[in-house]
Amino acid sequence: MKESDFEVFAEALLEVAKRFHYSLSEDDVVAYWHDLKGYPAQSVLLALRTAVNKLKFFPKISEIISLIEGSDEQKAERAWLELLKAAREYGAYASIYLDAKTAWVLERLWGGWDKFCAELRSDNKTFLHSQFIKAYNSAPDIKGVTKMRGLIEGNNNANGYALEGADCTPVAFILVSKEEAIEAEKRLQLENKNQTKPNAFTKLSDIINSISKQKSIGAASV
Repeated sequence: MKESDFEVFAEALLEVAKRFHYSLSEDDVVAYWHDLKGYPAQSVLLALRTAVNKLKFFPKISEIISLIEGSDEQKAERAWLELLKAAREYGAYASIYLDAKTAWVLERLWGGWDKFCAELRSDNKTFLHSQFIKAYNSAPDIKGVTKMRGLIEGNNNANGYALEGADCTPVAFILVSKEEAIEAEKRLQLENKNQTKPNAFTKLSDIINSISKQKSIGAASV
């Protein structure tokens, strides 16, 4: 969700609380927003409506997330569809930010984003889909955001051309928020200043976790 979605989100959450005769404080609303803003607004609002019809009590954050993400099989299908959409709209030349679990599967099955896009040109989409779903369902539950370089950024880095800000590089966001990706990328650029050969597959889970810890410490000190 975007910051501009906060008012609609808050109104919907308060309406759900009213239906369950549950009292929500301003801090409660902010806490729900903080943990749910990484999801699309439409998905969150639909989950809130579903909660009213399916649950007996006011939903916890974890219950709303479960309604958004669905079962493990639904998560795998959603990840696959998002990958197909990104491949269709951006292709192998784009650099992508995606959730670490989906990236883990891509790396182990096909060796990266550009190779996955190349595989999609074949007539084996049904087999590729089956491979992905099986691997996703058996993959470890990795948290965080991962960046995978596309051909443009990969070739520029291989030739020693820096892409400060990557303004000329198409970027896709798959199952992660743009805000998370931008913040993680800033940290990554700082860490990579002394690296001469950046990897094509860079895991950002530790960076995201570090950012979350710093925010928690900062909030506690206020």
